[in-house]
Amino acid sequence: MIKKDDLIQENIELKARLDLAEKWMRREVANSIDRIDREKFTRSTRKSLTNMFESEWLDILTKRILAQFDDSLSNAPKYTIERLIDAEIYWQTLQRYPQMDALPIMLAYQKILDAWIEERLIAPYRTKMQHIKIGHAIHSTDADITNIIQKWYTLSIGRLYQLLSLICDGVDISPMTESLIAYWQKEIPNTLAVLISDECFVPFSDLIELEVFSRKRHEGKVNYSDAEKIRAVMVDATSTKSFLEMIFSV
Repeated sequence: MIKKDDLIQENIELKARLDLAEKWMRREVANSIDRIDREKFTRSTRKSLTNMFESEWLDILTKRILAQFDDSLSNAPKYTIERLIDAEIYWQTLQRYPQMDALPIMLAYQKILDAWIEERLIAPYRTKMQHIKIGHAIHSTDADITNIIQKWYTLSIGRLYQLLSLICDGVDISPMTESLIAYWQKEIPNTLAVLISDECFVPFSDLIELEVFSRKRHEGKVNYSDAEKIRAVMVDATSTKSFLEMIFSV
């Protein structure tokens, strides 16, 4: 039979063990809170430093782009600077992870080109032709130009290259195609001269041969090598002006 004194002693020992366990738990909780606070502080400090470095880097990048293009940016479409920065940010990321899909770089440049083609080469021509009666289109190029006028379609980069090739090759041109080219020759002769010059047309041909604006874009497969080549043509030409610098300069 358990004696009263034994129960009292057992309760005293149990209470002592509970007190000890409680103190241990409190210490562990305190240590955990302290560790969490220190980790939060470290992350916050790292984030602040990262944000500072990113901010400084973006500032340097923006200044470099502005210095490179200088006054020619006044002829560039809206959002050109933002898209150039996007392309450069992704390019820097690609240096660390070269296996990443490089499609965003190509898309940034394509948006710039598409906007420039529309603003510089098509919109004024479309306005002029709005009230002119257009006959039945025989050739596919004529059909595209008719849709550009009547349905507000855009002129693709590939189709522009085809038109410039016709001019360079001096081949016979269908009526609507002749109308568009004649407009360029009369209204924007300096721009057209730059586009068909060797300095501009040859790198443009290189871009088309890469198929980054056609097959690879539709397949969503643009690799590091493609990105490197398109960037070299668009913004990183060393011996002469880049492609974008040339078309923005007129």
